[in-house]
Amino acid sequence: MTGEKIALPTYETLLIEAIRSLAVDSGTVSVIPPAGAPVLQDSSKNWTANVHAGRLVKIIRGTGAGQLRVVQSNTATVLTVTQTWTIPLNTTSVYVILGESIISALLDMNLTQWGGVVLTGRDVSLDLANLDAALSTRAAEATLATRASEATLASILAALDVALSTRASEATVTSLLAQLDVALSTRASEATLATMATEATLAGILATLDVALSTRASEATLATRASETTLASILAALDVALSTRASETTVTSLLAQLDVALSTRAASAQLPAAPTVAGNLKVSLEEQGITPRVQEYRNLGYARATGNAAIALSLVLPGTCKLIQVRCHFSAAPVSAGSFTVTLNAGAGAAYDTLLYSRDPSVGSLTDLVIEFGDEHIYEANDEIDVVYANPDGRTYGVALVYELLRTT
Repeated sequence: MTGEKIALPTYETLLIEAIRSLAVDSGTVSVIPPAGAPVLQDSSKNWTANVHAGRLVKIIRGTGAGQLRVVQSNTATVLTVTQTWTIPLNTTSVYVILGESIISALLDMNLTQWGGVVLTGRDVSLDLANLDAALSTRAAEATLATRASEATLASILAALDVALSTRASEATVTSLLAQLDVALSTRASEATLATMATEATLAGILATLDVALSTRASEATLATRASETTLASILAALDVALSTRASETTVTSLLAQLDVALSTRAASAQLPAAPTVAGNLKVSLEEQGITPRVQEYRNLGYARATGNAAIALSLVLPGTCKLIQVRCHFSAAPVSAGSFTVTLNAGAGAAYDTLLYSRDPSVGSLTDLVIEFGDEHIYEANDEIDVVYANPDGRTYGVALVYELLRTT
């Protein structure tokens, strides 16, 4: 025996033989399956139909080794599996079919015993606990199926908020929105839902309500509008109808009453006579905390130019001035590209020169430019305002610069 070598089996050989010893059948693929077909064919077999259904088939050697699939059904020579082969099989692929006892052992394994890192290298018990917690917070499918989507509710509430926020009192609108939110945030059983108005119907009702509230009559008509008490009563009834999702007929009737109440008043003593249109506007603005402001200009000055060549209008300011407006009219819209500019040529030096405005009137086919400047456009004496345009199409123009003299030097 001296010098004689003993051939020991490899680990792979021992593992394959161990699997074979537990298998109910094994063999080699005899026919290459069509591309993408979840089948395994062994022409040497004569299996009873579906005898291997529910069992596992594993490729243990050759092309596709390591793949494991569940057998869905079988004929005498073909196994059909539940998932296509990731690596296509060929006639070098050796397979085994594992029996029910092995599958049962795998299925009956207590996953909680996988805690720690001895078996897997990772403590999967923590992952399982997180998964359990995540699933336990989900409502039953039956409950979820009867709940309105958040997007639908948000859309309904937003539409109602826009429609009502500027009409009824703040307390009334706040209460209405709160009740509508509660009423629509949860849904009743399917049997109850079947008798309720659809979301499309509600959307239509809200759109009608928006039109009814957003369109207001003339000042003369507004003088005879319903009192706040009447409107609050109708809105309360509408609130009840919407929160219980009443029939379309009921809601439509309430909307009709609301429309009448907004356009005419119930009794002449409900509201005082209307003041003038200007007075109404002033009172409305003051109620909202807005003080009407009338812009008044004094000591206005103008610089003008006309022609059909290039525009080069320049004005040296005679004192501290506010730039009010630059306007220009063309006989026809320019078609060639070119910038119409308003520039500050500062008297303090080139470092302060500023481009105040620039636009190409050929973009949009403009025949009129009106450039408004605000209160912040205050410039010093000896500053120069330059209006320049190449006028490449030779359009006849009229350009004017308007300013207000605030203080002379």
